[in-house]
Amino acid sequence: MDLSKYEISSAFKGLNCSIFRLEDAKNIYVYNNEWNNTSRFLSWMIEFGYLPTDKTKWSDSMFKLYSEYFGMVEARLGSNNEFPLETLEKKQANVVCADISRYMSTFLRMSEALSLPKEILGKAQFHCYRIIAIMCYKKKGFRYTQGYDRYIMICYLLSMCFCQQTGMSSSFAEASAFYLSYSLIEMANVPSLLESPPVTEKHFQKMDEEIFKLCPSTAKILHSSGHQSIYFALRWEILMFADEHDIDEILLLWDQIIYRKNRFQDFKFALCLAHVIQVPLANSNEIMVEKIQNFRDWDHHKLIFDALSFLKKPNILMRRQTHIAIVLLVLMLIIYFINGFFKK
Repeated sequence: MDLSKYEISSAFKGLNCSIFRLEDAKNIYVYNNEWNNTSRFLSWMIEFGYLPTDKTKWSDSMFKLYSEYFGMVEARLGSNNEFPLETLEKKQANVVCADISRYMSTFLRMSEALSLPKEILGKAQFHCYRIIAIMCYKKKGFRYTQGYDRYIMICYLLSMCFCQQTGMSSSFAEASAFYLSYSLIEMANVPSLLESPPVTEKHFQKMDEEIFKLCPSTAKILHSSGHQSIYFALRWEILMFADEHDIDEILLLWDQIIYRKNRFQDFKFALCLAHVIQVPLANSNEIMVEKIQNFRDWDHHKLIFDALSFLKKPNILMRRQTHIAIVLLVLMLIIYFINGFFKK
C-alpha cells in the first residue's frame, strides 16, 4: 500500500470528466458510444455500487476500498506477500499461473491499443496473481475457474487507464481491478453453466431453437453436421465475449452489459444471437461451426442494436418468464380450489 489518503484525494480533485452522478453514467451508456476510459472506469464503479452518487465523497470511498484491499493482502499474505500463489492449493495455483502467463501476450496487445506504456505494466502479472489469491481468501465459496483471468486482466487495464490519467501508482489499479472484476465474475455466474449439465443443455437447446428462427440456413447447416450452439456460445458466455473482440469493442460491449445487469441473462442471450446472425454462411470448403468460432469481423454497433431489438421480442427472450408466470398461475389456482374444498 503506497498511496496516502491525500494522494487519492488530490487525484480525484483533478479529474476532468463528464461523470458526476449515477444518472450521468447511465446517460453515457445510452447516448454515447465513444467516451474516455476515465469516465468508463468511474461509471463502472458507480454502477457496481463502489462509488456513491455524490462526487464529493468519491475520494473517501476509494481510499476506504484501497485500504480494505491492502488490509486483506496483509492479513492473508503477510510476509508471503511476494508469492501470493503459494497460498492456493498447488493444482489451482498451477492453473492460475498457466492462464495468466498464456494471456499476457494478448494483455500487452490490448495495453498497446489503449496507449498504455509498457513500462507502467511491469507488475501486472504479479498483481493479477495477488488479486486471485485475495478473491480465494476473502470471497466465501469463490474458487478460481479458467476464464476468470480475462475479467481480472481487462479490469486491470481499465484501472491502469485511470491511473495514467490521474498519476496514481499501479497499486491503485490492483485494488480497483479486484473489486470490478469480482463484480463481473459474480454477475457472469460461470459455475451455473458448468456445474449442472441438464440446465446447460436446456439453455443451449433453447438457443438452437432461436437461431433456427432467426437464421434457418445457418441452423440447418449446423444441424446437418451434428453441431449445436454450445460449441461456440458456451465460450462466449463464460468469457463474456472477451476472446471475440478487440479491447475497445470488449469495453463497449461490457458497458452495455453492466448497464443492463438487472437483465444480464436475457441480454447475454440476445448478444449471442446477435453474434450468430452476423456470421456469413460457410462456403463449400468451410465448416460452419468453425467459421462461427473463428469469425472476428464484427459490426459491434449492430451487435448492440440487434441484441436490444431481441430484448423487445417476447417470443425470443420472454419465454422463460412466461413459463414461470404460467406455473405460478397454476399453483395459485390449485391453492384456491384446495382452500375452497376444505372450507366446504
